[in-house]
Amino acid sequence: MDFNEVIGRIMPEVWEGSTAPFIIYRDKSGEWNREFTNDQYGKTYDWVVDIKETDPYTVTLYGANFAQGSFPYVYDKVFAARLRAECEATPYGEGAIVEFRAIINFFEDYAGNLSSDVTEYLTTLDRPLYTLYEMKPFSIKDEKSDFGYDEDKVDDFIEVIENYVEKVLEERENEKPVENTVEKNGVMGYTELQSVQIAGWRVVLAENPAKPEPYMVCTCGRDNPFSAEANEGISTTNDYFKAMREFTERVTGFMEFLETERQASGLPFQTLTVADCVKDSNNNDYEGKLVIIKPEALTNK
Repeated sequence: MDFNEVIGRIMPEVWEGSTAPFIIYRDKSGEWNREFTNDQYGKTYDWVVDIKETDPYTVTLYGANFAQGSFPYVYDKVFAARLRAECEATPYGEGAIVEFRAIINFFEDYAGNLSSDVTEYLTTLDRPLYTLYEMKPFSIKDEKSDFGYDEDKVDDFIEVIENYVEKVLEERENEKPVENTVEKNGVMGYTELQSVQIAGWRVVLAENPAKPEPYMVCTCGRDNPFSAEANEGISTTNDYFKAMREFTERVTGFMEFLETERQASGLPFQTLTVADCVKDSNNNDYEGKLVIIKPEALTNK
């Protein structure tokens, strides 16, 4: 799911004023998720700890937190909560933390003044708060308060953000011959270094030395009407070891998913060969059976 979809999932709880806790987080493939954290007896599920370790910016919320607010209101408040979580988990000096908190306060008050392109772009980033911190050419902190922002710099900061995102999106568009597609040996202007095909996805580590953040990790799939390979969960960095760690974590995440799925199926698994094929089996009843079909057979004619 993208961020819009995950907000749509929690709106029923918002309208009902629910007090059932849920978490919003990004998984290893960059997808957004919403999950309730407690069982019917109010006990927190064990897997919640694992999710918070995977995504340290995970936030726990209640529908009642949002006073039956509108979709845009909830969208901005949830993302601001993610920014606060990032601030709390960021190992930077006090000077940077002060700027981070000023940016969060600015975002809470002025998110509605930002274009949808900006807010949607920020939701695709692993560290949106740090990106906002890096893109500004001046301090936004109000010197008269501990964590407030300078009201006189609001318009300038909004302009900086809009121009930055517009440039990034324009570069992405120019680098892609077809929107959101992945070439065989290149991903959005990056050269593919390694890839692993697993669980119906392809996890890619790519490089472009000319970029400010030369290493990119993304997850590629074909879940679209044209079965064209498209990338999701794009993450860039200037740290090779961080990129490699994320690459291996995504592969490991899919491996764990497959292992869980295999155990839940209760079916025997072994290497299949031509000898396992059943001749003239088109009219057989396959209900409750494991069926292996080559991808080409599923292509729309």
